[in-house]
Amino acid sequence: MRGLLILLLFLCANICYAQEKEPINRTWTSITGTKVDAELVSFTDREVVLKLKQGKTIKLRLDKLAEYDQYFLKGLEKAIVPEGGVKFHQLDDNISDLIQGKKGNKEYIHYLNKRRFSGVAYQMQTNTDKLNRGDEGYYTDVVSQIITFKSGLPNGLYKIFYENGQKQGEVKMRLDGTNSLLNEGLDIRWDESGKIISVKIYKDGEVVEGSEKKWNEKGELIDSRKEAEAE
Repeated sequence: MRGLLILLLFLCANICYAQEKEPINRTWTSITGTKVDAELVSFTDREVVLKLKQGKTIKLRLDKLAEYDQYFLKGLEKAIVPEGGVKFHQLDDNISDLIQGKKGNKEYIHYLNKRRFSGVAYQMQTNTDKLNRGDEGYYTDVVSQIITFKSGLPNGLYKIFYENGQKQGEVKMRLDGTNSLLNEGLDIRWDESGKIISVKIYKDGEVVEGSEKKWNEKGELIDSRKEAEAE
């Protein structure tokens, strides 16, 4: 009897989970322009699995999808605590060890256990009704930022999330020869519903001319922010 009860609880838990998880059904486009209506089954940074309306499951290399679809999938990343991550507020800022760059930039060096921190740190969303970090409930259970550090400074992938857990942005940061922190490479921004706002490329901290792209609700490239808002 006990075994039957455990089985029923297990089945109920899985049914409830299935009901809570909204399936993503949409039109997917390949880099060659081929379109297919399918449900998203799963994806990694290399592969996506789709279920066609007829019930057949297909696997595609992620880089075979159109740019918009690739960025759409990146935006599905959930705001969860990274494995092996350290809480950002547990790192120490050493004020006496400021880096003074040639351009006048100053950056705090972050330490963990008296060593310059290298690894991934995360910060939780804050409760604006609480005034101090020490107050119970000051931090919520939703991740707000994930920051990659190297030798005490942000250096690597930086991710930020909205209060609803939706991914807001992703970009890489690096330290240049003048000890200045710069955005580098691909910068992607989403709105709170998951719609892509913009994609642009940074080089040496500056946006590469002509690299910014925007799409409308249909996933079609548009020419201006004004047109995007009109959609």
